[in-house]
Amino acid sequence: MICRTIPALLAALALAAAARAETVYFVSKTNGALYTFDTTAGGIAPLTGTNTFPNATALAMGPDGNLYVGDATDGGSIRRYVLSSGSVATVASLTGAGPAVPGGPVNPGAIAFTPGGDMLVGRNPEVAFFTGGTAAWPRGPVLSMTGWRAGESPSISAFTTGTAQDYSPGLAVAADGRLFASNSVYSTETLQMTGDVFGFDASGTFQSAVATGNPPAGLFGPAGLALVGNSLFTASTMNGSIFKTDLLTGTTTFFTMTPVDPVTFYPDFIGPLAATTDGSLLAGSVDANQGLIYLFDGSGGIVTTFAGEEYGQIGGIVAVPEPSAAWLAIGGVASLGLWSLRRRRA
Repeated sequence: MICRTIPALLAALALAAAARAETVYFVSKTNGALYTFDTTAGGIAPLTGTNTFPNATALAMGPDGNLYVGDATDGGSIRRYVLSSGSVATVASLTGAGPAVPGGPVNPGAIAFTPGGDMLVGRNPEVAFFTGGTAAWPRGPVLSMTGWRAGESPSISAFTTGTAQDYSPGLAVAADGRLFASNSVYSTETLQMTGDVFGFDASGTFQSAVATGNPPAGLFGPAGLALVGNSLFTASTMNGSIFKTDLLTGTTTFFTMTPVDPVTFYPDFIGPLAATTDGSLLAGSVDANQGLIYLFDGSGGIVTTFAGEEYGQIGGIVAVPEPSAAWLAIGGVASLGLWSLRRRRA
């Protein structure tokens, strides 16, 4: 009986997976609003008004089910958007006024969470991606924050050790707690970015550079990171490319790039990345004249684009799988279950 039931179970799971979509949240750095859309239906809808997050540079979903926005306004802060109520609150200032901030004020470039629930905050040089100028924000380690939940008192400490770091506008945490962080180096002379991707163990101790490259052949300003199994994807900001690192072999190869603009002859610069459950990638433009979010499939082909020029620079992206309900007949008993299933694209 059990053996005969397994094919039916797998068929039901496959049917539910085929209808799977992702709910995507993104924040516009240009107009300071938070938005949502569905990867299947599209239809972008605002969650907040403009200038709610006036200089948004990072976005993450917390283990409490709320969204956390890094905002460079007034010296840098982390803010919470409660999905159930739409309320917005400041979690912590990153200026050093309040909880002490190792290394000085931080413009949050990325937010991630450890398996234990600590919040990690990367640093962003602010002007480096697109407009040039002087990177005035202090360099330093990735930070760890406890007490970030509502009603708690935040405490901030340095998380990464063992190597010097410039800026970390991309963070990705593996299930075992390993941290991968972009180490972007910004030149005030050339107004260009270079850098590597560093790997740290679960305690934040430096292990090695897992992806390296020099322009124009390799990483040209590593920014957003995304993990898909044993593959680490890195957005190379200033050449509009995404690179793929096999974490088992340590090999980094070119994965894909954004289209070349027929007027400027440059690809669209990208910053934040997010992975969907089927291994596709969402990449946000950091070009104020584009405002696009690209959806790439598992082979690097562009499936579609979302958003548009009115959204300007994309400050952060989060992809959350939508729950799938499947009626399963097991041993003659029907039950309704919510499954974390992979959505498969045609």
